[in-house]
Amino acid sequence: MNTLCSIGGSQTTTRQSSTPSLPSASASEARPDRSNGSDTVAELQPACKFLHLRPIRAAGSRPPLICFFPGPPGARDLAAALPEDQPVYEIWWPNVDNESRYPSVEELADLFVSEIRKLQPHGPFQFCGYSTFGLVAYEMGQRLLAQGEDVGFLALFDIWHPQFLQSLTPREMARYRILRVIDRLGKYRRILMKGGASEVASNLARFAFNKAKSIGWRLSQKRLSGAGRPVPKPLQIIASIEANKAYVPPPYPRRFILIRTEDLLDRKLKDHAVGWNSCAPHGIDLHFVEGDHGTIKDKPCVHGLVQKIVPYLAATQIQCSEGAP
Repeated sequence: MNTLCSIGGSQTTTRQSSTPSLPSASASEARPDRSNGSDTVAELQPACKFLHLRPIRAAGSRPPLICFFPGPPGARDLAAALPEDQPVYEIWWPNVDNESRYPSVEELADLFVSEIRKLQPHGPFQFCGYSTFGLVAYEMGQRLLAQGEDVGFLALFDIWHPQFLQSLTPREMARYRILRVIDRLGKYRRILMKGGASEVASNLARFAFNKAKSIGWRLSQKRLSGAGRPVPKPLQIIASIEANKAYVPPPYPRRFILIRTEDLLDRKLKDHAVGWNSCAPHGIDLHFVEGDHGTIKDKPCVHGLVQKIVPYLAATQIQCSEGAP
């Protein structure tokens, strides 16, 4: 196990924001998804009870693990690889079809904290989050700890500190950009050697399309917001990522876990904690696992991730709300 621990010296601060008025998931969105024919989604929770929590596995003796993941397959592969007595829920993000901006990390935390307390009135709480969506898990931990609750487990899966790149010196930024180009060219070369010319073309087209959407959102953001027009559906994922990147994480008052990939580019970064040391006065447990950013939480790479986090998960039973495990 490759682990890096570090201790910072900054003091813990707690930020609060008013509860926003955000759109809720529709009744159909709140229902468990059985489109794949699986019976793993327990029926212990009425569909109308939770608007933003979806049970993947409701039964089990451990405290629930709440996952902050975007899009399908969400946390299904993670849940399947975890011990059978580990309940797993995933956050169901609010519908923003009629909103002119995407909610901030703080607003989402305000929205979700009351929902999670319906499931589990008191700790120990367990949160994990993937990519920038894990920043909401981080803020949720902050909120509940400030309320005197026990947050026994917080794991961030391949998340850079939102201000990590801005903190680099011009020389470090130039080195990072060069390494990124070399890394991308190396991946394409390996795919071509396996006869995957069409895959390379598909990857390049997807990269260009995503870059165009990102530029399009930056150009249209102020105009849409000023006119009160909703965020177009094709730009919603870009809007969510940009909103998450605007988050400034306060120091976390406990030790937490950071999982990163064995990706060659990631390994060459000088700061293996990618900026999180500045928020970790009590240290970070850093682990590297096989896979890249797009595959770390899905099969087959998720099994390596699970091996790292299982020793940290609570094994004690707690009292959840009626109808919950």
